[in-house]
Amino acid sequence: MSSDAESPRIRRWETPIVFHDEPLRHADEAYFRFDEYATTLARLIARKDARTPMVICIDGSWGSGKTTLLRRLEKQLGTAADSNVAGDVLFLDPDERNGSFYLNEWRRVRTVRFDAWKYSGEDQLLAALLRVILMEMSRTGSFWEKVKARLSDEGNRGIDLFGGMLHCASQVIGRVLPDLDLEKFAKETPLQGATAFFDYFQVAFNRLIAGWIKGEIADEGGIDETAGVMVILVDDLDRCLPAKTVQVLEAIKLFLDQPGCVFVLGADTDIVQQAVESHYRNTGIMERAAGDYLDKIIQLRFPLPAIDDPQMQRFLADEEFARIVGGGLLEDWEILIAGADNNPRKVKGIINDLNLQWAMLANAGQADGVERTDFLRLQMLLRAAPTDFRKDLRRWGGERRMNYLKTVFQVVRGRASDADRKSVEKHLEDWRFRKVFETLATAGFEGRMDAALIETCLSMRSVDSAESPSGDKPKTRPGGWIKGPDGSAPRSVETGADSRFVGDLELLRVPAGDFIMGSETSNAMADSNEHPQHTVTCLDRDYWLARHPVTNRQFNIYLAAEGPEVLNPVSDDDLLDHPVTNVSWRQAMAYCEWLNGIAASAGLDSGKERISLPSEAEWEKAARGTQANEWPWGNEFDAGRANCAENGPNRTTRVGAFSPDGDGVFGHADLSGNVWELTRSSMRDYPYDPEPDRPDNLDLAKADQYVLRGGTFYDMGENVRCALRGGSLAGSRTRNIGFRVVLSPFL
Repeated sequence: MSSDAESPRIRRWETPIVFHDEPLRHADEAYFRFDEYATTLARLIARKDARTPMVICIDGSWGSGKTTLLRRLEKQLGTAADSNVAGDVLFLDPDERNGSFYLNEWRRVRTVRFDAWKYSGEDQLLAALLRVILMEMSRTGSFWEKVKARLSDEGNRGIDLFGGMLHCASQVIGRVLPDLDLEKFAKETPLQGATAFFDYFQVAFNRLIAGWIKGEIADEGGIDETAGVMVILVDDLDRCLPAKTVQVLEAIKLFLDQPGCVFVLGADTDIVQQAVESHYRNTGIMERAAGDYLDKIIQLRFPLPAIDDPQMQRFLADEEFARIVGGGLLEDWEILIAGADNNPRKVKGIINDLNLQWAMLANAGQADGVERTDFLRLQMLLRAAPTDFRKDLRRWGGERRMNYLKTVFQVVRGRASDADRKSVEKHLEDWRFRKVFETLATAGFEGRMDAALIETCLSMRSVDSAESPSGDKPKTRPGGWIKGPDGSAPRSVETGADSRFVGDLELLRVPAGDFIMGSETSNAMADSNEHPQHTVTCLDRDYWLARHPVTNRQFNIYLAAEGPEVLNPVSDDDLLDHPVTNVSWRQAMAYCEWLNGIAASAGLDSGKERISLPSEAEWEKAARGTQANEWPWGNEFDAGRANCAENGPNRTTRVGAFSPDGDGVFGHADLSGNVWELTRSSMRDYPYDPEPDRPDNLDLAKADQYVLRGGTFYDMGENVRCALRGGSLAGSRTRNIGFRVVLSPFL
C-alpha cells in the first residue's frame, strides 16, 4: 500500500514566515511616533522644575503599543542615569548639548522596570516592588560598593538606622542583597517583620534611593528632586487580577508623599477602573468613586492616539515587514487595516495566521489550482465577516455560495435590486465587513472567485479579527454581585416584580410560555444530540432562575453550616466570587435541599415551588429566549461577551464579569462559558420529556449521565452555544463544572 510520503513531490515546499509578537527592542526602528512620544515624556520627567512625586499613565487597549512606548521611554531616560556629558542624553535638542548635564536644566534619572503581573503569585506586591528596586540598585556596581563600604564602617554612627533597614528588607522582601553582611543589625536593631520595616521606611529607604540617584550616600536628607529622580515603569497593570491591581495602586500611594519618585504606568485605565470596582464592590464603592480613586493617584494620562491609515501603510511598507507580508497582502493594505481596526498587533496576528494557513494548504496539496493572492484576499473577507455569514456559506452548496457573494458585491457597488439589498443588509451593517467588500470590488476580485477557491478558504477555520487572543483581558462593564438583605447566610425569601432573593442569591423571573429547544439539522456547529429541534410547551408557569452560578463565597456558607462532605472551603479572596467548582451533581442537589430547608422556615410553600438544579429545558429557555438564539445575546458570536477560549484568561472569572453585554434576554449572566452548569436532567434523546425531571422520578442509580449546559472557559465559541449538551456522572467533580439553582413550580 502506498502512502502520501511515498508519492513523488513535484511542488516546492512553502516555508511560512511570521512576525514576532514582542515589543520593539531598543535598537529597532519605532513606528507610530513612539520615539517622539517617548522624548516628550522623557523631557517632562527629567526637567529640574517638574514637581514630584508624579504618576503618569500611558492609556491604551490591547495591542496598541503601550509596552513598546514604555521601553522607548526607558531607553531615553537611561541615557540620563550616570552621564555627565549632555551630548550622551538622547532627549536633548542639539543646542542643549553644551556643557555639563548637571549645569543645564535637566536632572539625573534612575529607572526601574516593574512588571506587576509577573509577581501576582506573591502575597504582597509592595514587597515585590521594593525587592525589584533594591535589585536594580545592586546592578549599579560603583554605588553598591559604596553601600558595602558604608556598612563596614564601624565608626559611623548613622549605620544602625541604615543597616537595620537593609537587614529588615532582606527578611521581609527576600534575601536579594548580594555580598552584604547584615547579621549584626539583627542584634543591634529591634526590627521584627514588616511593621518595623515600615517604621524605618521613610527615612532610611529614601536615603538609600537618594544615594543611588546621586551616587553618594549621605548621613542625612532624602531625595533632592532637582538633582535627580527615580522612575518606576509599571507595565501591563491591566493584566493583574483585581486584588493585585489594587495592591499595586496602594503601593504607589505609599510613594506619593516622597519627592523624587515618578511612576509611569502602562494600562488600559477602563480595565483598571473595573478592577478597582470589582475589588471594592462589597464596600459599596460605585463607578464614580472608583474613578475618583484613580484620579487621586494618576496626575497625567496619555491616551495613545488612534493610528491613521497612512501610518499603518508606512508600517506595512517597511522592508522587513514587506518580506513577511509578501505579495497579495501588501497591495491590499486597506483590507488588512479594516480587518484589524488599525491595531498593529492584530495586523501582525492576521498576517501570521494567513501565512501559516497558506503554507499548510500548499504543502499538503490542498491549494492546487488556487492563487495565493486570491486565497489571502478571500480569507481576509471571511475574517471580517459576521459569524452568521460564515456559517451560511459553510452550510450552503457551491452555487448558492457563489450567487450570494456576487449579490453582496452588487450591493456594495450600488447595482442591486431592493430585494437583494434587503437579503444582505444585515451583514453589511458591520463597517469592517463592508470596507473589505468595497476594497475587493474596486480590485475586481469578484471575477476571480470560483468554487475551488471558496471551498479551499472555507476548509480553514476563520477567526474573527475583532476578537483578542486568548489570555488578553476583555473590556467589559463590571457586573457586580447584587446583594440581598442578608449577606451572611440565606435566611429569607423576598419577591419583586422580576427578581427574588434567597439571602444574597438573586433569582430572575423567566416568564411562562413555549420556546424552541435544540438545533436544526442543517446547523454545522450542532451535535447530533441537539436534534431534532422542537417546541417545548410544558413551561406554562413563571419560574425563577439564579442570575449567576453559585459562588465559592455562597457555597462556603453552606459548608460552614453543614460541614464539608469531601470539600474544603475556598479561602483565596480572589476566587470567592468565582463560580464554585469541583462539586458533584449529588453535592449540588444537597446544597439545593439545604436552601429549601432555610427557605421553608422563611415562609416558602414547598408544596407549590421548590429550589433545585434547573431542568435542561428551564436552563435553555432562560439562556436563549423564545427565538432560539445561538448565544444568550443573539446569533452572532462575540468573544468579548463571554469567558471562552477566544478571549478569556484560561480560568474561571468572577460571576457577572461579562454583564450586561453577555447576559441573556431575561438578564441572566454567565450562560455562555466560564463553567459547565449542572442540570437535574438525565441525558436522553429529544424531544424533551419533562416527566423524568420531576423529583419522584430522579433515580441516581439508573442515570448514566446528567446534562451539562453552557460550555467552559477553555471552549471555543461554537461550544458555548445555548443548545450545546454535555454530560457528567452523578459523582464526578472537575475544576470546570459548577451550577446555578432554580426556584420552580414544576417540582
